[in-house]
Amino acid sequence: MSTTVRSARTAVPQASAGSSWRQLPARQPATFTRPATSNRPGASNPPATPSRQRISPQRISRQGTSRRKGPARLTRRGRLVLLVLLVLLMFAAVSFGRSASSEASSEAARPATRELIVQPGQSLWQIAQHVAPGVDPREMVLRIRDLNDLDSSLVVPGQPLVVPVFV
Repeated sequence: MSTTVRSARTAVPQASAGSSWRQLPARQPATFTRPATSNRPGASNPPATPSRQRISPQRISRQGTSRRKGPARLTRRGRLVLLVLLVLLMFAAVSFGRSASSEASSEAARPATRELIVQPGQSLWQIAQHVAPGVDPREMVLRIRDLNDLDSSLVVPGQPLVVPVFV
């Protein structure tokens, strides 16, 4: 039967006469030496350099110097950030497509217009009936308001209005 010797880091089985265990040396952490630094402001202190001791593979992987081979792993936060970026990219593409198509369609579908000066005693309703006699005046009032960015149907004598032209 073998006895166990406890070191500072791990329990290592002790070799006995008839066992197949071999004694492993205790691991010691790598020590770092720091060169003398300057007290001048703005002088950079160089990073600590390791001394010439053997470093275990586990310590190397913890320091990040070894490269993992295989696919990249995304954390939950990384996936969330990626999802938000994709949604924003899709939103920007749709917005850009809508603005480009609306500009093209608004230029092509815009009817011919002319400018008309409001005379004393005229209302927007009368102007709509005068411009398009065969069309419903309510629709024409809405078109004139849209073309001129009017908030209400109130017009003032001498006010220029853009009205659609019907042939």
